[in-house]
Amino acid sequence: MASGSRNFLKELYTPECAELDIVAVHGLNPTDKDSHAQKTWTASNGKMWLKDFLTKKLQTARILLFGYNANVAFQTSAAGVREQAENLLNRLNGKRRMQDAMDRPIIFICYSLGGLIVKRALVTAKVADIYLPIRNATYGIVFFGTPHQGGNCTSLGGIAASIARLSLRNPSNSFMEALKADSLFADDLVQDFRQQLEDYYVLSFYETLPFKKLGVVVDKRSATLDLPLTRETQIALDANHSDICKFEAIDSDDYEQVEDNIVEFAERALHDVAEKARLATRNVPGTGQLSITPVSEIPFRRNGDFIGREPILVQLKELLAHKEGYQPRALLYGLGGTGKTQIAVEYAYRAESNGVKTYWVNGESDETFTVHYTEIAKASSLAITDEKTETICARVKAWLESNDSGNWLLIIDNFDDIFLKSAHWLPLRNGAILLTSRDKRAAGTITGANAGIGVGIMTDSEAMQTFARLTTGGAAHIGQPETKQLIGLLENLPLAIVQAAAYIRQTGISTTDYISSFLSSERGREELFDNDLKSSGDSSTSSRSVMTTWAITVETIQKENPLAVQLLQLMSFLDGQSIPKSLLSSLHWPEFGNKLILAKTIGALINFSLVSQLGQYDYRLHGLVGFWTRVCINAESREKFLGDATQLVSMNFPEGTFDNERQCSLLLPHAASIVEDTEETNQPSRAIRDLELRMAQHLEERGLYQDAEKYAQKSLDVSRVLGLGNQDLMKTCLELSEKDFRRDHPLAPAAANNMGGVYDGQGHYDEALKWYGRALAGEEGTLGRDHSSTLEIINNMGVVYWKQAKYGEALKWLGQALAGREKVLGPKHVSALETTNEMGNACYSRGKYDEALKWYGQALAGMEKVLRPDHPSALETVSNMGHVYYSQHNYNEALKWHRRALAGREKMLGLDHPSTLVTVTNMGHVYHSQRNYNEALKWHRRALAGREKTLGPDHPSTLVTVTNMGHVYRSQSNYNEALKWYGQALAGREKTLGPDHPRTVATVGDISRCKKTLGGPFAGGLRKLISKVLD
Repeated sequence: MASGSRNFLKELYTPECAELDIVAVHGLNPTDKDSHAQKTWTASNGKMWLKDFLTKKLQTARILLFGYNANVAFQTSAAGVREQAENLLNRLNGKRRMQDAMDRPIIFICYSLGGLIVKRALVTAKVADIYLPIRNATYGIVFFGTPHQGGNCTSLGGIAASIARLSLRNPSNSFMEALKADSLFADDLVQDFRQQLEDYYVLSFYETLPFKKLGVVVDKRSATLDLPLTRETQIALDANHSDICKFEAIDSDDYEQVEDNIVEFAERALHDVAEKARLATRNVPGTGQLSITPVSEIPFRRNGDFIGREPILVQLKELLAHKEGYQPRALLYGLGGTGKTQIAVEYAYRAESNGVKTYWVNGESDETFTVHYTEIAKASSLAITDEKTETICARVKAWLESNDSGNWLLIIDNFDDIFLKSAHWLPLRNGAILLTSRDKRAAGTITGANAGIGVGIMTDSEAMQTFARLTTGGAAHIGQPETKQLIGLLENLPLAIVQAAAYIRQTGISTTDYISSFLSSERGREELFDNDLKSSGDSSTSSRSVMTTWAITVETIQKENPLAVQLLQLMSFLDGQSIPKSLLSSLHWPEFGNKLILAKTIGALINFSLVSQLGQYDYRLHGLVGFWTRVCINAESREKFLGDATQLVSMNFPEGTFDNERQCSLLLPHAASIVEDTEETNQPSRAIRDLELRMAQHLEERGLYQDAEKYAQKSLDVSRVLGLGNQDLMKTCLELSEKDFRRDHPLAPAAANNMGGVYDGQGHYDEALKWYGRALAGEEGTLGRDHSSTLEIINNMGVVYWKQAKYGEALKWLGQALAGREKVLGPKHVSALETTNEMGNACYSRGKYDEALKWYGQALAGMEKVLRPDHPSALETVSNMGHVYYSQHNYNEALKWHRRALAGREKMLGLDHPSTLVTVTNMGHVYHSQRNYNEALKWHRRALAGREKTLGPDHPSTLVTVTNMGHVYRSQSNYNEALKWYGQALAGREKTLGPDHPRTVATVGDISRCKKTLGGPFAGGLRKLISKVLD
């Protein structure tokens, strides 16, 4: 090397018998001096670790230092980089050739932008035959702070410009602009080098400390290549960009980590070279050819019943297609039981039919991996000089990487632990590798990030055909209702379908009987699924039951993240179809104080496909996985996790008012799931009863009165008497309430008020008043007459009296409620405004229309200001305004108000909500009064269909609509049709309201008038009713 030259390749350390070349390449030169190459690796105390420290551990490694005019190289952009890359190749090739060291393995160590020189050199070496020995000899590259791509907040050119500012005192404007424009990389260096990544191992050291005002210059995202763990090791150093490759002491923490990794790197390089050398000497005497016997090892027979999955097989074919200079890899990942292994088997046989040698390895553990590698060695006639695991695996790896192994496909099945040491023995060149795993993190660690294929459940068609092929009767099952039901219960999970079909085939029971057993209880379901399938001669993994398969998955997660298993157990008590992220985020477990821990915990379940993500805000737990998880929980843990789930849902389930509609609807399925699981223990807690009350309140608000009654009854622990009639039910409810609650128990009045609301909604007004009276007595005794809860009950009683046409009584109770609410809550409070609206109702029913309009106007003005114009309470008042104008025969004005109410209710409540149907009925009334009978019938038919659907045929509101149909036909002089509808209304009202109710009596009068007009005879029963009415 000439004195003062900045272009050289010199030896820092030369052992007596060198086995390895390490070549160090620096980055930009801040001082433009020849000493920069050495100072890049030298600490402030003068210690140069490449020579002073590393050689003590790597005594057979020659250390070479490459120096070049970095400023010229990078300031002339891509052309300069290419020139210095060829300079490096030329000098290294000449030095190795002169010393007869062309086969000696090479490791490059690069700092910062020096990594670009090495990457360009290896790209050039691939296409220039003269430098091919360097490419073939390169085992790996060690990068210190080399930018490969843009960082988290900066482009690649921006990072390079920051490096220039750090390294050069006064970088030229043109140089800076060139860097910012990414001109160093415009020749597709990144893409060209990425095509060779399969050929090398990589160590990527990245900085974590800021450099002055520049901050962290090359962050982790930029300094790493995102290769699988088997090919790239990423290590954070406690350093900034300037001192990331300088170490003052051999025992410093950062240096020890750097040295340990580089030494291991070097030892692996030497080991691989030795294995290749041994293989090269294994020739058959007299032929010069290796003694290799082609072998195909697929431990499964081809599945003649394999159905569908063609889209996945097509993807595999594309991912595993031969690519020059690149080893294709693919991953099948998903929940245990989705059929990953069966897809791999099918693909293997298809590949074999095209002349590809297939090798199958069980990747469950290092032991099974080694066993199968040993079988490959024996079947391929590879000489084994010793029985050491590393020797066998290294030999198989080296042989597969050699051209002598031919065209092969290596399948690693059940590779569920991505941290297995065996991953190191996967070949890096030649052939193709297909892995199956429950852990989707294998994509991006073992394979490329985009080489993973998620294997989910089957399509309905695939599931149906699979079941048909595996059961007696075959195609006859396809399309049958019971088959569809069973496929739905199994949620299209392949292994569950196979297991169910096997059970049906082996026991001879019918599909219908299997479904009955499945639905009977969780214990019955467990018995159906806890038996391994009868093997047909294949390997053991093919005969595992679905429950055994999931147990293995959970054991794997338990070792890595026990908290994830606990979260799975809690989630199993929720409705798995859609679990809100917001719900889990409110879980008060001490471990989840940090949201990152919760995300990591859920991530573990997602990685193993036990849980899947639905969009950004929800998760899905497969129904069978949830069932299996509950079955596996012991009694003590079941009580804990069910209790936690109850508390979680209960504290997030608000009161069932309209304003809370979305939150209540979101949590209702989870609450129902918890209630169902609680019933098995027969020990309802206060939290459960409170949750059931809120469920009933929400369902009542939605107009789902039958469901509301069910949960209201459950809240009083009377589910066992659901089959009793109303009188018996009432008596039993009262008795149980006396037994289970003290009269001053805080839940008793709330439960009674809730039951009153349910009976009110069902039209059972006398029963409703009894429950409201019970509630009022409790609240007055504990809270007082002027408490808001007490006033709510008083208001409810006034509303029921109004519905019973007891208008004087109604005004009395409503007046008390209004006075109390205005006093306690204020006249602008929503509750006071609602009572104001009810006062308008009472005045309207007594024919005081102007007074009613005054009350309604006052209520509406307040509601639109306090709430909003389309709030259900405001819309109710809008509808009431329409009633008044209708009664005043101002039909056009009435239609205007009813249309406004209808538009709002359809939007906010839905088409079939009881309140919406009230407005639909009102529209029919107006058109009837305008003698537009066809239009009236259209609206009444819509109301009738909706009310029969949501309320039932005998509900008072439904019977009002039936009567309305009769009125319209009578107005059309179609008396026979009118009688038909009146007769239906009379039968329902006698049954529901009784013979003496005003509406029953009114219906008798309607029938009488029709009969009189027709002049026909009266039936005996009807004659008695009419006589009673006349009397």
